[in-house]
Amino acid sequence: MHFLLFGIVGVFLFLLLLNWLAKTDATSLARYVRVISSGLLSLTAVILLVRGQLYLAGLLAMAVYWLWTGRGRLSFGRGKTEQTSAQSRAASGQNMTVQEACDILGVNENATVTEIKDAHRKLLKKMHPDQGGSDYLAAKINLAKETLLAAKEK
Repeated sequence: MHFLLFGIVGVFLFLLLLNWLAKTDATSLARYVRVISSGLLSLTAVILLVRGQLYLAGLLAMAVYWLWTGRGRLSFGRGKTEQTSAQSRAASGQNMTVQEACDILGVNENATVTEIKDAHRKLLKKMHPDQGGSDYLAAKINLAKETLLAAKEK
């Protein structure tokens, strides 16, 4: 009888978890996963440290550090690398003209800084690598924004 009760409660909790996961946005979910996993890893590291298994505790401590410094983001096979604007410009092999930047962001040459930033944000939401876009497109969109903002400063 107890097993049946635990099974029903377990299924109910599992369905609540699935409902919560479906309503949670990706960034919050990633933060929750990082906090929970690093907490469990820290607890395991402390237990291993108390038991005298220093090497394993050290490895787990490094894993926690890796998660908390932001290096723990998985790319799921895309091979993403962090690039600065200069690196992305070098990777594209060319500088972008103001007209090309306007065409990419869908703004005119007289657009205000706010319009440029809004167009960039809107386009990048659609073309971001985490949303199914490519690193190349994201780099081009970022380069277009930088080009237009640099032209506005002149």
